[in-house]
Amino acid sequence: MSLKIEEQAAQAWAEVRDDKSDVNWVALGYDSSDSLKLIGKGTGGRAELVNHLAEDQMVYAAFRVFGHTGSGLDAKRVKFVGVNWVGSKTKPMLRARGSIHKTHVDKFFTGTHVTISTGSLDDLEEDTVAKKLTSVSGAHKVERYEF
Repeated sequence: MSLKIEEQAAQAWAEVRDDKSDVNWVALGYDSSDSLKLIGKGTGGRAELVNHLAEDQMVYAAFRVFGHTGSGLDAKRVKFVGVNWVGSKTKPMLRARGSIHKTHVDKFFTGTHVTISTGSLDDLEEDTVAKKLTSVSGAHKVERYEF
């Protein structure tokens, strides 16, 4: 099943990935059964993004985080977190559609370091996200994350 993603959404994701842009999150929602549209973007990071997640919606999103390494250099490394949000009151047909489209969305949000599939805001708390990022980090140990 093919999935269309509007150009505005692609431009917003490019902004999130652009180091020169202040935009640090993007959210997409269904426009029709086979089309996603931009439902939000902003500069307030994870904290602002979670305000766009409702119990009766399915939202695909991503946000930028900075990981600070230690060793006296305090290097700042960009990390991208994908979110597959399925609210607890999302209709069964929409849930089914989401499971079919997940692969397409993962390809769209290329470059994410971790993707969190959830319907609970607890899974998107800073501490929880930091643990998930740490579990997939490479050779550069991150001491703290800046959300």
